[in-house]
Parts: sequence; C-alpha cells; structure tokens
Amino acid sequence: MEITTPDGVFRFDINGEEKTFSIGGEHVDGTGFRKLYQKLIGSVGDELYTENAEGEHAVRVKFNYRSEYAAVYGGVSDELCYYRFDGRRYVVELNGNTLFKVNAVYVDDLVKSVNELVNN
Repeated sequence: MEITTPDGVFRFDINGEEKTFSIGGEHVDGTGFRKLYQKLIGSVGDELYTENAEGEHAVRVKFNYRSEYAAVYGGVSDELCYYRFDGRRYVVELNGNTLFKVNAVYVDDLVKSVNELVNN
C-alpha cells in the first residue's frame, strides 16, 4: 500500500501471513497500522458528488493486491484520491470515478495518522 500526502510518499509492506507491517524495511506498530487501515477503508461520504475532481490530489492511497485476490477485488490495485473542494470538504475519487465529498477533518486526521505511524 502506498500513501502520498503533502509530507511525502510512504510505501507500507504488509505481510498478511505473519501479520507484520513495515515501511522502508522498518517495522511499524501493528495496532497503529490497523487503526490507519480502518480509517482508510471506513471513510463515509457527506454528500454524493459525481462531477470530475479538479486540480492535483492532496492525498492518494494505492492499494496493491496479491494476484490471488485480483478476482475478489476486481483487479490488482485500487487508487483512492482526495481532492480539495473547498475549505471544509474534499472530493473522493476511486480509480478515476468521483464518488462523494468528505469533511476536511477526516482527511486532516488521515494525514496526521500517517505521520504519527511513520514517525514513531
């Protein structure tokens, strides 16, 4: 999984069999990683939005799946992008398809969680 924030690009390696997580070869806290992952997959839209997002993404998350999961997930990767819409909201896009808007607090908290995990 790769997360791009204004602070950099962070590539997390996940070993599902051993239930270990690392970034750049360095072990990261499993509990902290699971909390971050739950935030990523648990985002809830505030408002449906189907128009194209504009500008550069503020945050990008790329999920890479093992080949045996491709049939389950419909491909070998998914890309989730967050684009600033206004001062209070971001537009969320999945694989180039705009889905909804989320509160900026969610994205700010996501970036904060990434930084905390990487810097601890």
